[in-house]
Amino acid sequence: MRFLFTLLLSVAAASAVHLTAPRAAAHDYASGSIRIGHPILAPPANGSDVTAGYLTLRNVGDTPDRLIGVSVVGAARVEIHETVELDGGVMRMQRIEGGVPIPAGGMVTFAPGGRHLMVIGIAETLREGDALPLVLEFARAGRVEVEAGVERPALGSRRGHTH
Repeated sequence: MRFLFTLLLSVAAASAVHLTAPRAAAHDYASGSIRIGHPILAPPANGSDVTAGYLTLRNVGDTPDRLIGVSVVGAARVEIHETVELDGGVMRMQRIEGGVPIPAGGMVTFAPGGRHLMVIGIAETLREGDALPLVLEFARAGRVEVEAGVERPALGSRRGHTH
């Protein structure tokens, strides 16, 4: 926990140089026409260094945008995945290449059983109540830093998420 606190303080100091997202409401963020709702990381399974991230992206503008990259301080990498149903009803995860379009006036949801962020190589043990800086990079809105709380996703939000 002490390491996580020190890490968060270091990131906060370093981010003073970068543009950070103004808060729109509790646990919601905004940058340009993009609204970022309730970013969370699921608590990893015991001993795992991999977890999933969920959030909503809303484009309130007249111009489409695209989520082109994501990073988490303290993780080796973040990939954008989606769960798809194959022939025979088998569910499988696949990586989304080229980013995720966010249409003008549209919303994109990252939720269990569908599109999600796959956070790989987490350096520190995460527990419910912790938080990590999450950096989202958009083609138009640029880099936006948000805080992703570690919490269990809401039940009933699509199908279960398994790996």
